[in-house]
Amino acid sequence: MPLINRSRVLVEMEDQVALSLFCAWMLEILSGSSSTIGAAVRELMAPLGQSMLLLGGHFICPRVTEYEPRISQQTPHTDVETIGEVVGIGLHTRNEFMHTLIDPHATLDSEGNVHDGSGFRQANTPAFAFETGAVHAGPGVPHVPGPYPRFITDRIFFLLCSADLPPTHVAKHRADNGLVGRANLVIDLPPAN
Repeated sequence: MPLINRSRVLVEMEDQVALSLFCAWMLEILSGSSSTIGAAVRELMAPLGQSMLLLGGHFICPRVTEYEPRISQQTPHTDVETIGEVVGIGLHTRNEFMHTLIDPHATLDSEGNVHDGSGFRQANTPAFAFETGAVHAGPGVPHVPGPYPRFITDRIFFLLCSADLPPTHVAKHRADNGLVGRANLVIDLPPAN
Protein backbone atom coordinates (compact mmCIF):
# COMPACT_ATOMS: atom_id res chain seq x y z
CA MET A 1 0.00 0.00 0.00
CA PRO A 2 1.32 3.48 -0.77
CA LEU A 3 2.54 5.56 2.16
CA ILE A 4 1.12 9.06 2.52
CA ASN A 5 1.83 12.08 4.74
CA ARG A 6 4.69 10.92 6.97
CA SER A 7 4.61 7.13 6.53
CA ARG A 8 0.91 6.41 6.95
CA VAL A 9 -1.41 4.11 5.03
CA LEU A 10 -5.17 4.38 4.68
CA VAL A 11 -7.10 1.16 5.21
CA GLU A 12 -10.78 1.44 4.34
CA MET A 13 -13.32 -0.01 6.79
CA GLU A 14 -15.57 -2.30 4.78
CA ASP A 15 -17.25 -4.34 7.53
CA GLN A 16 -20.97 -3.60 7.10
CA VAL A 17 -21.78 -4.50 10.71
CA ALA A 18 -19.19 -2.05 12.06
CA LEU A 19 -20.35 0.67 9.65
CA SER A 20 -23.99 0.11 10.64
CA LEU A 21 -23.03 0.30 14.33
CA PHE A 22 -21.26 3.60 13.68
CA CYS A 23 -24.41 4.98 12.00
CA ALA A 24 -26.57 3.83 14.93
CA TRP A 25 -24.14 5.44 17.39
CA MET A 26 -24.22 8.73 15.44
CA LEU A 27 -28.01 8.67 15.37
CA GLU A 28 -28.06 8.12 19.14
CA ILE A 29 -25.75 11.11 19.70
CA LEU A 30 -27.68 13.35 17.32
CA SER A 31 -31.01 12.35 18.88
CA GLY A 32 -29.77 13.58 22.25
CA SER A 33 -30.07 17.22 21.21
CA SER A 34 -30.89 18.27 24.78
CA SER A 35 -27.44 17.11 25.92
CA THR A 36 -24.46 19.41 25.46
CA ILE A 37 -22.64 16.89 23.24
CA GLY A 38 -25.72 16.12 21.14
CA ALA A 39 -26.43 19.81 20.58
CA ALA A 40 -22.80 20.56 19.66
CA VAL A 41 -22.56 17.66 17.19
CA ARG A 42 -25.95 18.56 15.69
CA GLU A 43 -24.72 22.15 15.16
CA LEU A 44 -21.53 20.90 13.46
CA MET A 45 -23.58 18.57 11.24
CA ALA A 46 -26.25 21.19 10.39
CA PRO A 47 -24.70 22.14 7.01
CA LEU A 48 -25.11 18.50 5.91
CA GLY A 49 -28.90 18.62 6.29
CA GLN A 50 -31.35 16.07 7.66
CA SER A 51 -30.04 13.19 5.56
CA MET A 52 -26.33 12.34 5.73
CA LEU A 53 -24.33 9.94 3.58
CA LEU A 54 -21.48 7.96 5.12
CA LEU A 55 -18.71 8.49 2.55
CA GLY A 56 -16.77 5.76 4.30
CA GLY A 57 -14.40 5.10 7.13
CA HIS A 58 -10.73 4.33 7.24
CA PHE A 59 -7.97 3.55 9.66
CA ILE A 60 -5.04 5.92 9.33
CA CYS A 61 -2.12 3.67 10.19
CA PRO A 62 1.41 5.03 10.80
CA ARG A 63 4.27 2.64 10.05
CA VAL A 64 6.99 2.11 12.67
CA THR A 65 10.22 0.21 12.12
CA GLU A 66 13.38 -0.53 14.06
CA TYR A 67 15.00 2.30 12.05
CA GLU A 68 12.11 4.71 12.71
CA PRO A 69 10.57 3.62 16.03
CA ARG A 70 8.46 6.76 16.21
CA ILE A 71 5.53 8.41 14.49
CA SER A 72 6.20 11.75 12.82
CA GLN A 73 3.53 14.42 13.09
CA GLN A 74 1.64 14.76 9.83
CA THR A 75 2.15 17.77 7.63
CA PRO A 76 -0.84 20.10 8.22
CA HIS A 77 -3.49 19.53 5.56
CA THR A 78 -7.19 19.55 4.79
CA ASP A 79 -9.16 16.53 3.63
CA VAL A 80 -11.47 18.48 1.31
CA GLU A 81 -11.24 21.81 -0.49
CA THR A 82 -14.73 23.05 0.39
CA ILE A 83 -15.79 24.05 3.90
CA GLY A 84 -19.23 22.81 4.96
CA GLU A 85 -19.45 19.67 2.83
CA VAL A 86 -17.74 16.93 4.87
CA VAL A 87 -17.58 16.29 8.61
CA GLY A 88 -15.16 13.76 10.07
CA ILE A 89 -15.59 11.72 13.22
CA GLY A 90 -12.33 10.43 14.70
CA LEU A 91 -12.31 7.54 17.18
CA HIS A 92 -9.50 5.90 19.14
CA THR A 93 -10.08 2.15 19.36
CA ARG A 94 -8.24 1.91 22.70
CA ASN A 95 -10.12 4.84 24.25
CA GLU A 96 -6.97 7.00 24.40
CA PHE A 97 -6.90 10.68 23.44
CA MET A 98 -6.73 11.27 19.70
CA HIS A 99 -4.33 14.25 20.00
CA THR A 100 -5.14 15.36 16.45
CA LEU A 101 -3.95 18.94 15.94
CA ILE A 102 -6.47 21.34 14.44
CA ASP A 103 -6.79 25.05 13.71
CA PRO A 104 -10.17 25.88 12.16
CA HIS A 105 -9.05 29.46 11.42
CA ALA A 106 -5.85 28.60 9.54
CA THR A 107 -5.51 28.42 5.76
CA LEU A 108 -3.03 26.72 3.46
CA ASP A 109 -1.38 28.37 0.49
CA SER A 110 -0.77 26.55 -2.81
CA GLU A 111 2.52 25.16 -1.46
CA GLY A 112 0.95 23.78 1.73
CA ASN A 113 2.23 26.46 4.11
CA VAL A 114 -0.02 27.35 7.05
CA HIS A 115 -1.21 30.96 7.28
CA ASP A 116 -3.25 33.00 9.71
CA GLY A 117 -5.16 30.93 12.23
CA SER A 118 -5.19 31.06 16.00
CA GLY A 119 -2.74 28.23 16.69
CA PHE A 120 -3.16 24.48 16.69
CA ARG A 121 -5.09 22.83 19.51
CA GLN A 122 -5.20 19.11 20.35
CA ALA A 123 -8.27 16.89 20.37
CA ASN A 124 -7.79 15.65 23.92
CA THR A 125 -10.64 13.15 23.81
CA PRO A 126 -10.97 9.58 22.49
CA ALA A 127 -13.63 10.75 19.99
CA PHE A 128 -14.08 14.06 18.22
CA ALA A 129 -15.94 15.60 15.30
CA PHE A 130 -14.40 18.16 12.96
CA GLU A 131 -14.91 20.05 9.72
CA THR A 132 -12.57 18.25 7.30
CA GLY A 133 -11.89 21.48 5.42
CA ALA A 134 -10.14 22.76 8.57
CA VAL A 135 -6.34 22.60 8.68
CA HIS A 136 -5.31 19.64 10.83
CA ALA A 137 -2.54 17.07 11.35
CA GLY A 138 -2.20 13.65 12.93
CA PRO A 139 -0.03 13.72 16.06
CA GLY A 140 3.51 12.51 16.42
CA VAL A 141 4.74 10.01 19.02
CA PRO A 142 8.43 10.24 20.00
CA HIS A 143 8.87 6.49 20.65
CA VAL A 144 6.74 3.45 19.83
CA PRO A 145 7.89 0.19 21.43
CA GLY A 146 8.33 -2.92 19.27
CA PRO A 147 7.75 -5.38 17.83
CA TYR A 148 8.87 -3.94 14.50
CA PRO A 149 8.00 -3.46 11.74
CA ARG A 150 4.30 -2.81 12.23
CA PHE A 151 1.47 -0.42 11.52
CA ILE A 152 -0.39 1.29 14.38
CA THR A 153 -4.10 0.61 13.84
CA ASP A 154 -5.84 2.43 16.68
CA ARG A 155 -7.22 5.54 14.93
CA ILE A 156 -10.27 5.39 12.66
CA PHE A 157 -12.02 8.23 10.88
CA PHE A 158 -15.53 8.24 9.42
CA LEU A 159 -16.49 10.88 6.84
CA LEU A 160 -20.05 12.15 6.37
CA CYS A 161 -21.56 14.48 3.80
CA SER A 162 -25.04 15.53 2.75
CA ALA A 163 -26.98 12.74 1.03
CA ASP A 164 -28.13 15.48 -1.39
CA LEU A 165 -24.61 16.36 -2.50
CA PRO A 166 -24.12 15.99 -6.28
CA PRO A 167 -22.58 12.62 -7.22
CA THR A 168 -19.50 14.36 -8.66
CA HIS A 169 -18.81 15.98 -5.27
CA VAL A 170 -19.31 12.67 -3.46
CA ALA A 171 -16.92 10.95 -5.88
CA LYS A 172 -14.29 13.69 -5.45
CA HIS A 173 -14.47 13.60 -1.65
CA ARG A 174 -14.11 9.81 -1.70
CA ALA A 175 -11.19 9.94 -4.13
CA ASP A 176 -9.43 12.70 -2.15
CA ASN A 177 -9.63 10.53 0.96
CA GLY A 178 -8.77 7.16 -0.57
CA LEU A 179 -12.28 5.77 -0.08
CA VAL A 180 -14.02 3.40 -2.44
CA GLY A 181 -17.24 4.02 -0.53
CA ARG A 182 -18.81 0.60 -0.43
CA ALA A 183 -20.71 1.63 2.72
CA ASN A 184 -23.31 3.83 1.01
CA LEU A 185 -25.23 4.13 4.28
CA VAL A 186 -27.58 7.05 4.88
CA ILE A 187 -28.39 8.49 8.31
CA ASP A 188 -31.76 10.24 8.41
CA LEU A 189 -31.88 12.58 11.38
CA PRO A 190 -34.94 12.87 13.57
CA PRO A 191 -36.45 16.35 13.79
CA ALA A 192 -34.83 18.62 16.37
CA ASN A 193 -36.71 18.87 19.68
